[in-house]
Amino acid sequence: MPLKKIVVVIVLSGFFFSCRPSVENRNEDHAVEQADSIRINTFQVNDGYGYEIYLKNTKVVYQPTIPVIEGNTNFPTKELAFETALLVSSKIRKGIIPPSISSEEMEILFRNHNK
Repeated sequence: MPLKKIVVVIVLSGFFFSCRPSVENRNEDHAVEQADSIRINTFQVNDGYGYEIYLKNTKVVYQPTIPVIEGNTNFPTKELAFETALLVSSKIRKGIIPPSISSEEMEILFRNHNK
């Protein structure tokens, strides 16, 4: 496992176990802070969108491209980037580190998004 991934795993583990509930929701360009201090921010990049996930104001995930697609393909919509970030943040909450997404999960997100 590369050193950068090990550091991210350690940081995420430490933050995950030290999270305290606080109820604060905000929606600024799809920036949402949830009850456990996880904040999702979508952003425009190139011809699409990406997302970041913050845990207690520390960026723990920066995802400018669709994770299971080879190359540098951005999310086609802000909503799809946000839904993907919600899935990743739910994995962080469950202690799944690294919070990777399978191609099957991404297919479901695409399918639900195109309904």
